[in-house]
Amino acid sequence: MPSKLPEDSVLLREHYIENLSLSEIGRRYGVNKSNVSRRFQNMRRPHGGNAALNYSEYLPWQISRDYLDSAPALMLYAHIRHQAGIEIPEGTMKRLRGFWTKLNDGLILAAAQAESPPGLKLEYVPRRLTDGRLVVRWPDDAQPIKSGQVMVLALPEEW
Repeated sequence: MPSKLPEDSVLLREHYIENLSLSEIGRRYGVNKSNVSRRFQNMRRPHGGNAALNYSEYLPWQISRDYLDSAPALMLYAHIRHQAGIEIPEGTMKRLRGFWTKLNDGLILAAAQAESPPGLKLEYVPRRLTDGRLVVRWPDDAQPIKSGQVMVLALPEEW
């Protein structure tokens, strides 16, 4: 029997951009919240376990090497690892929860052109309504967002 749920990219847009809850999505397609949750969990496991993570799969632009060790970049990388299903040490997890709280309280990471070397820097800026639940705002000239990137670069439901 075919699934009543639409393709992943539609679910990701409805949840992270339109801000529909898993229950609302379930009602929309006539399925239980648990079915929607299971579908999202399956999408979150592109690498499984503790596989090495290639951040360029999730970030369609390069962060300048001068900013790779900045707190926003380190938290973004920890967030990506968490969303990809990779275990996070407790100390990092505590800082990651603080990062999510900051973002949930009205901030977002914005990628801006770094002076030198080439690449982008990340900085906190006020969240716009159009940002949805994304963790980072893409630069205007960035490549289009792919469905997997939207899911991994969005705030988790709860922490």
